[in-house]
Amino acid sequence: MKRKLLVGGFGLVLVLSLVSVASAFLGMAPPPGVGDFCTSNGNFGFGHDTCVVCANKGNNGQVCMCKLLQDTGLLGTFGFTSFGDCVSQFAMM
Repeated sequence: MKRKLLVGGFGLVLVLSLVSVASAFLGMAPPPGVGDFCTSNGNFGFGHDTCVVCANKGNNGQVCMCKLLQDTGLLGTFGFTSFGDCVSQFAMM
């Protein structure tokens, strides 16, 4: 029984490996990630990490909003002492 499972597992790994190699050669690779999207669009005028966070819509936009405030230097203007303070305040809303 163990031998059948082991052979079946190796067979599955082999098939998946062959499919991934074939898809790479046939141009069926997945589309570029969020990082590539941001880079190709000039990060929309912000830092690369800010663009990636906002494009991924992390934490319902809380982190995105705080990253935008941090990049523009407005964290202190809105009364936040740090980036973490900003995120925790938005999380409580």
